[in-house]
Amino acid sequence: MRRCCGEAQCTCAVTAGPGITVVGNGSPSTPYQVSAIPIVFGCGLAGDGSVGTPLAVAPAAGEEAWPWECDVATESTLKCDPDSGELWTPPEHFSAAEAIYVEHFPGGGPTLDPNGGGWVIFDTNVNTIFGVPANFVGNMCRSWSYFATVTGTFDVSFTEDAEFELGYAMTVDGGPGVVTPAWGILAARGAPGRERHNGTAFDAAFGVPADAPRTVVFYLVAAITAGQIVINSWNTYGAIHTTTGTP
Repeated sequence: MRRCCGEAQCTCAVTAGPGITVVGNGSPSTPYQVSAIPIVFGCGLAGDGSVGTPLAVAPAAGEEAWPWECDVATESTLKCDPDSGELWTPPEHFSAAEAIYVEHFPGGGPTLDPNGGGWVIFDTNVNTIFGVPANFVGNMCRSWSYFATVTGTFDVSFTEDAEFELGYAMTVDGGPGVVTPAWGILAARGAPGRERHNGTAFDAAFGVPADAPRTVVFYLVAAITAGQIVINSWNTYGAIHTTTGTP
């Protein structure tokens, strides 16, 4: 018998490394059997790790070369977090819009007397409200912007000595009102009349945090210096458009 390790018989041991299983004792009747623990695949991987079928990301729509002329390394949005190893793309963009039509005085409006020429809200309950809740339409990450607008059509009767303006006062989250004049008679006509006109007011904001709600309210206002007016009707068409930004 050929000697091993200086002895007539050697005592050997096989130690399994990570992911390896060893069974048997090395004897002729129970030889060592070495095998690897089967790989368990998470979502999004394909292949078995062999040379012929390597592990790879499995895109649902298959493979495709970068079709744009810009640089893929600069413009692609798929990235890997170096700390967690997770692949990620930027959060989705969201947008939403709403339109409102309000007939403020279906039975006829108020008669208004001089108020010193300052802007006065008709009634705080007579308004057009846009309320955007926090994390609107599922936006949990991105800042967002909005554009809110109202267009009013008003039918007004006035006395021969009437001098007045009509408009909208806009507030954001209960803050101070900002008045946008819409129409008026700044110098008395010298004769009574009845006319229909329209006017527009708007508000816009950018970079609103995702978790910040926003309430925009447009109130009807009048500034009457002299004479008397009657609001026969005042109808408002309003719309708001919201969209997420970057970031």
